[in-house]
Amino acid sequence: MVKVVFYSILLLFSPVLCGCSSKYKAANNREPGAQLLQKVDDSSTNEADEDWRNASIVTYSSGRILTADYKEDMDPFEPFNRMMFKINKGLDNFLVRPIAIIYDRTIPDWGKDNIQNFLQNLFAPLQTIYGILSLNPEMTSRFFARFVINTTFGTLGLHDAASRYPELRFEEFRGENVLKRYGGKSGPYIVLPVVGPSSARGAFGLLLDFVADPLNYTLKRQYVFSKDTLVVIDKRAGLLKLTDNIDEVSIDEYITTRSIYLQNRR
Repeated sequence: MVKVVFYSILLLFSPVLCGCSSKYKAANNREPGAQLLQKVDDSSTNEADEDWRNASIVTYSSGRILTADYKEDMDPFEPFNRMMFKINKGLDNFLVRPIAIIYDRTIPDWGKDNIQNFLQNLFAPLQTIYGILSLNPEMTSRFFARFVINTTFGTLGLHDAASRYPELRFEEFRGENVLKRYGGKSGPYIVLPVVGPSSARGAFGLLLDFVADPLNYTLKRQYVFSKDTLVVIDKRAGLLKLTDNIDEVSIDEYITTRSIYLQNRR
């Protein structure tokens, strides 16, 4: 039910995003050439700050901006994205981050490994379907073999028994990857409710994940909700150090988060 509401909100916001895009481009009609800032510290002038505010790559060191490479059309939805970033930040500070801290401090490392293995194994049936949709028999057989081996010899996936075979090690393959294989472009940067940084292709990839996942049709709603909640908490716990560093050194958390996301997608 929670997923249905989320994706309904996502689709409803589509026309709003398109409107923000046209307004933002009209208000920010700059020269297409890139600008590069070198060693701009926290006491930067307002003029310098405007240069890096729309940067695609922002590198930080000891609280200083080292480089900022401007790209005009990289974030056409910035007004909407900043609003959603603030909403997500408030939700994170109030609920998600405190729970993630408790999870990180109370669960030992081996326990976190087992939880991650279990969640990855629950994702294997969907990956198998994606292998079929990608018309890739080799990928399909690998994902299916991982699921069978880990479910039987890995205690329902708590142990990654299949990883002893190099060709069966875990591979992240989601709906966005399927769309990419069929030529889907990444599209503009988008901050999604709850999910956070994404792209247009990533947003539709999440929708595909929801529609194609067989567990959403075979498990009871409370079990699906518990699984999704555990995924969010585990991933948030893994990002605690990164987000704490962003809070400490960044001039603009939105810019820093966007930069890190885009760099990791390259």
